[in-house]
Amino acid sequence: MLARNLMMALLMGGTSLLAQTALGTITGTVTDPAGAPTPNVAITARATATSLQYKGTTNEAGVYVIPNVPIGGFTVSAEATGFKKMQRAGVNVEVSQRLRLDFVLELGNVSEAIDVKAEIPRIQTEDSSLGTVVDQKRIADLPLNGRHVFNLVKMVPGVVPRSNATDGFAEVNNQTFSQMRINGGPAYGNQFF
Repeated sequence: MLARNLMMALLMGGTSLLAQTALGTITGTVTDPAGAPTPNVAITARATATSLQYKGTTNEAGVYVIPNVPIGGFTVSAEATGFKKMQRAGVNVEVSQRLRLDFVLELGNVSEAIDVKAEIPRIQTEDSSLGTVVDQKRIADLPLNGRHVFNLVKMVPGVVPRSNATDGFAEVNNQTFSQMRINGGPAYGNQFF
């Protein structure tokens, strides 16, 4: 009985760990020049650093989803019979991001390709969650007193700490820092891991 309970606990614990990952998702729609959805388009996201490929296919509504994409730079391409291959370089996926990347395919031979080098707008339209990534260069260049990691939280737009004078986090003599409001939420409604 003890072995059975232990096994159940391990199995249940393992499934909850899978949900806590630092992966992203690439999604979007593919249309033809007239704006009609294009089904059965092969979408490939190739990681710039590793050349690993992550694939998806559009459904009848022209929608594709490539889940569980690691963070980093990608080149994403859309390819279908009767259309020119469309390719976008410089696509950057961040932690827990749901990146929307739409394609409008042009009629033509499959051997013809169109490369788009434009920057993708950083507006999140796929879900209502808010998040910020503070990159390594910004962290290294900032004059943080003591280099306390939770001081980076103060830099995020929408975060209002109870007191800007405090430097620590959840220290016995400094409980006011952890009492911050995020985007108008309650001061005691935050949890840190």
